[in-house]
Amino acid sequence: MKIPDPKLLLTVAFLVVALGVLVYSTNRTTVQMDENRPFGMIPSDQQQTAPDFTLSTPNGQKVTLSEAVKKGPVMLDFWATWCGPCRMEMPELQKVYEKYRGRGVQLYGVNKSDNSKIIAQFSQDNHVGFPTLVDSDQSVSGAYGVQSIPFIVIVDSDMHVKAGNDGYDPDTKTDLPRTLDELLGT
Repeated sequence: MKIPDPKLLLTVAFLVVALGVLVYSTNRTTVQMDENRPFGMIPSDQQQTAPDFTLSTPNGQKVTLSEAVKKGPVMLDFWATWCGPCRMEMPELQKVYEKYRGRGVQLYGVNKSDNSKIIAQFSQDNHVGFPTLVDSDQSVSGAYGVQSIPFIVIVDSDMHVKAGNDGYDPDTKTDLPRTLDELLGT
């Protein structure tokens, strides 16, 4: 059996990797946030369609974004248990969740690195009352172009990304409610 030319093998391998990168990068939505306006509403001509997804909670309940938004705006908080800024923001997000869930606003914590058991234990130990979703293969995080965490987006019933924030905002307790009030028209 003749061994193929090593240069040919390297060329083919390079082309396969390059094609994979091209396909991956063209199928991603990169949600851009205005760093000068944490949780600021995105102008309508700059809003993007949120990638739809289905993920499971740690106990196996399936959540599909396009179904969830039918009940009201959805906040997606991309986070991980090892992320210090995520942990600092979590109590503020819990307060916002408690204040707005009666008005139809939903909050899902999309954990991008931990397994179900770790997420469930963290939620219990830290009194996280909003649902968390498992994105262990980071497919949803990738679809949203999440580069750093915490990363929060707000999606409306038309599946448009209306607002968000990239990184920890120490003023979440004031900035996020102001944006939700604007979105809800109150």
